[in-house]
Amino acid sequence: MNGGPGCSSLSGLLEEHGPFAPDKNLNLTLNPYSWNKVANMLYLESPAGVGYSYWPGVHAWTDNETAAINYEFISLWFKQFSQFSTNAFYITGESYAGHYVPTLAYEIYSRSSGSQASVAPQSNFKGYMVGNPSTHMTDAESSLNRYLQYHAMIPLGELGTQADGFYDPYDILVDKCRKTYLRDYIRFPHPFNNYLQGWPEKRYVPNPDVCEDNYVDAYLNSPDVRKALHASDNAGTWSVCANILYKFGTESIVPYYQTFIKSGKYHIVVFSGDADTVVNFVGTEEWIQDLKLSVVEKWGHWNYTRIDGENNPQVGGWRIKYNGIGFVTVKGAGHMVPWYQPAPALELFTQFLKGNW
Repeated sequence: MNGGPGCSSLSGLLEEHGPFAPDKNLNLTLNPYSWNKVANMLYLESPAGVGYSYWPGVHAWTDNETAAINYEFISLWFKQFSQFSTNAFYITGESYAGHYVPTLAYEIYSRSSGSQASVAPQSNFKGYMVGNPSTHMTDAESSLNRYLQYHAMIPLGELGTQADGFYDPYDILVDKCRKTYLRDYIRFPHPFNNYLQGWPEKRYVPNPDVCEDNYVDAYLNSPDVRKALHASDNAGTWSVCANILYKFGTESIVPYYQTFIKSGKYHIVVFSGDADTVVNFVGTEEWIQDLKLSVVEKWGHWNYTRIDGENNPQVGGWRIKYNGIGFVTVKGAGHMVPWYQPAPALELFTQFLKGNW
């Protein structure tokens, strides 16, 4: 599950953790850090009206309605593909999926006793993981001033939630795409880089193309791709985020976490790319600390292994494990962690599935 209300999971498939991604010539390139290396992945466009899904007429969706139709879909999917009903089942998402995922988990949890308990997804749901998640409507706003100060974007002691300049609020480390031209991307620009012939191509973690959204948009709207996807004419033009009506949830999602943690039924991990200002790690870490849970594994770094076999291991970020929930930061990653730091993100996902974090 991906992004805010109206944002398509196909962008996650083609830009973040899927096996392929389109380049500027709309040719598909292999992603060596695809999450389907370690799990069967199912991408859900939600709610109806997102991506190539559609809904007759006009409807203003809510979190509860979205959770209900998502649950209906997953239940029917397991019924049709019963060979997967004994596989461990997890839900992941990012951004406003901080609402989507826990509310869907609660739909499953509420049916996990009685006659429905032995039927998937109740019977095989093991937990969930969310990244840079919207949890309180104010968790990102209340901590944003401190985040900007601590990252030298505004002076210490200055009040404000916006820094000047043409920067990407979803990842303060990267360049932004200007529609008038494409430019080569270097994470830390410096004149000396002009003399480092071929240096950008030798970076182990690939720098994301700043105009990848444009390529995905053009690829998914090409006639051949529409036909291959069986996209209905009713679906209209595909876009990364559709203009659907949505009544944003203003309530805190923390009570859902408290319910799940108390039940002891699920494995839960929250992660934050530390270069994101939109849902910054400061606010996320604070609401997790406010749960007042005992520490199982104290704060420390975590490593990932380079697939080229050189200079291993590397620090991927830092983490702490509480009784009932894990919190992980991903070093140098923005709002969409698998896009900005694909290699550490794959390690994070792998360790989550193993139950280590």
